[in-house]
Amino acid sequence: MSGLSNVFYLKILISIALLAFIATQVNWGDVSPSFSNMSISGLAWAFIALTFQTLVLGVRWYFIVNTGRQRMDYKKALQITFASLIANFMFLTSVSGLAVRVILTVREKVSLLFALGASVIDRLMTLLALLILAALFMPFAHTYMGKELMIMAASLFATLLVLGLGLYALSKTHYGSFLKSSRKTACTLKYMQTIFTKPHLFSSIIMVSLIAQLFYFGAVYILLQGLEIDIKFVQLLTVLPMIALISSLPIGIGGWGVREGAFVYGLGILGIGMEQAFLVSIQVGLLGLVSATLVGLPTWFIQDRKQTQKV
Repeated sequence: MSGLSNVFYLKILISIALLAFIATQVNWGDVSPSFSNMSISGLAWAFIALTFQTLVLGVRWYFIVNTGRQRMDYKKALQITFASLIANFMFLTSVSGLAVRVILTVREKVSLLFALGASVIDRLMTLLALLILAALFMPFAHTYMGKELMIMAASLFATLLVLGLGLYALSKTHYGSFLKSSRKTACTLKYMQTIFTKPHLFSSIIMVSLIAQLFYFGAVYILLQGLEIDIKFVQLLTVLPMIALISSLPIGIGGWGVREGAFVYGLGILGIGMEQAFLVSIQVGLLGLVSATLVGLPTWFIQDRKQTQKV
């Protein structure tokens, strides 16, 4: 436990250090006009877009966890999705959300290995959706910003390719054979393979993942428009997939600091000032947390109340 506590405190220090570094680089005199340009309606529409993103992600979790047979209804899948997002925003990015998703899924009488496998697939689908979007809009990258983003994207693709090949090679070693020797583990691996080998199911999950990411990107675009920044949505799509990938790295707490750095660098490539990029990043983080809390918590309260009334 002490080791986990040390890691947690280290993540806090990393987030604080990154935020402090960015804060020292920001010209706060230019931030005040940006605050005055903020649109309340823009914040409201961005909030709605982020809420719809979570609703769509709930559909994805419903598809993934019910592969093969019905294990939970959409309402429960949505509750778990909201809970995992709250954990991501408040604790270790990605890792905390995955842990909460596994724990809550196991509470629904789903095996631990199955819940873990489904959660890993859920994360992989997000990464795959971001990579697809990055690839689709890569041709526009050269038009808007030259070679810098192309090099960054190529490096990321190469890293993921090496990781994928490494996992494949591991599966062919005696360690992979050992994992397959366990009946429960073998069943879980077979379930995971099923999702990737059923074209209709796989395409449905990918499509839902793409729609979810587009809602997120739409929220960012709305916030930039609220600051009266003249930028095309296509331009944003050349950098936002990479920004989202970097922001999801389990480096800091709730993505704070890492997300701001990614936004400042990525949007800076498009010529957006550090102050505006930093402000948009903070807005995205706060709106995401508020959306997950205000919309997600009532669903748990209603569910618990109904269960109490039944008893």
